[in-house]
Order: sequence, then C-alpha cells, then structure tokens
Amino acid sequence: MLHGATPVAKRRELVRRFQEDEQTPFFVLSLKAGGAGLNLTAASQVIHFDRWWNPAVENQATDRTFPSASSATCWCTSLYARARRKTASTS
Repeated sequence: MLHGATPVAKRRELVRRFQEDEQTPFFVLSLKAGGAGLNLTAASQVIHFDRWWNPAVENQATDRTFPSASSATCWCTSLYARARRKTASTS
C-alpha cells in the first residue's frame, strides 16, 4: 500500500512493480498519494473507496492512470458504504 508516509525508494519500487509486473494485479494507494505526480499508465480501472471532499482531487487521481493522448479505456468506479455504528450493550 502506498500512502503519504511511504519512503521515496519504497514508493518507486511499488510503482515499478505495478507498472511492469503482470503478477501484480492491483495497487492500493491513498487518494492524496495517487494524485501527487504519480502516473499509473498500466491501470485499466480506478476504484475510489475513500471518497475525498474535493471532486477535483479525485478527478486528478483518475486522470493520472492513463496519458491524455491514449486511446485506452480506463474504468472509474466509486464505492459507497454506510458506516455501521457500534452501539453500547444494554444488558
């Protein structure tokens, strides 16, 4: 998993592995890490599961999955879930 605290060397290795190794089928990363100068042109799907308050940030992260001149298809999906509230036991 790639997030903001991932060291630069580890970040490069994670990205290289996803881009080049077909045995790495998915890459989990935080939205901020994904939108900050990271291009994942090997991706064919983007799934936003940690929604961000600013849609432009999500759009930028999605746009970084394929070059603008590419004719490749990239599917973008957003997952929504209802939070389960933990209730105190009344026994």
